[in-house]
Amino acid sequence: MDEDILQKLFDDLPTIRSFLDEGVDRVRAWEKLASLGDTPARIWMRRQTQLLERMVAKKSQFPMENLKKYYNRHRSNGDINTYPGTSTTGQYYDEFGHPDFTQSVKKIRKSNGTDLGRASYEPQNGITGNRTTDAGNANVWASQNFHPDDFKYTPGSNECKIKDPTSLYADSEGFVTHTWQHHQDGKTMMAVPSHIHSSSNASHIGGVQAKEEGIIGFFDSPNYTN
Repeated sequence: MDEDILQKLFDDLPTIRSFLDEGVDRVRAWEKLASLGDTPARIWMRRQTQLLERMVAKKSQFPMENLKKYYNRHRSNGDINTYPGTSTTGQYYDEFGHPDFTQSVKKIRKSNGTDLGRASYEPQNGITGNRTTDAGNANVWASQNFHPDDFKYTPGSNECKIKDPTSLYADSEGFVTHTWQHHQDGKTMMAVPSHIHSSSNASHIGGVQAKEEGIIGFFDSPNYTN
């Protein structure tokens, strides 16, 4: 090795060390997910480069062991073993294995009767992780922010009703039953049509488990485009 290359190597040691450390961290992330098993429902995790890269990029905020515990609770959709993917019912799952319900959260009239907004709620003090409590808080928030002709709920219920008279699932008054879903960011509650929420063929991990395993904020918050 000539002197010029040796000097460059010496000058760039911090960069090289960082590059090597990142490679080691990727292997560590892979090892965490590989230890979860070799079933088709688990293999995709250790092969999903976006998941591995995020685990490395956010390792200072979110211990890899926490992600291992989170994904140990993951149950694949009955007809999907590789993510991203779409189930036979038409439900899209993202690269991290979560159903993407954002396109199902439609705009409705706010309480002033003019402006529009979505039944997507981020509690100021965070979610509790209790489905009934969080859904109840979301219902109270929504009832204060949306027009009573477009939103209603029954106290104590995890569900609500949103006006959508064009839906095939609308009742005689034009309301569609929605379920409050904990988004995987661990911060957001979103009202999803119940027939869509229950058609994904399998239970899914999300915001409740994110809170319990200490990874709130590891996954991005909802990005609504419609």
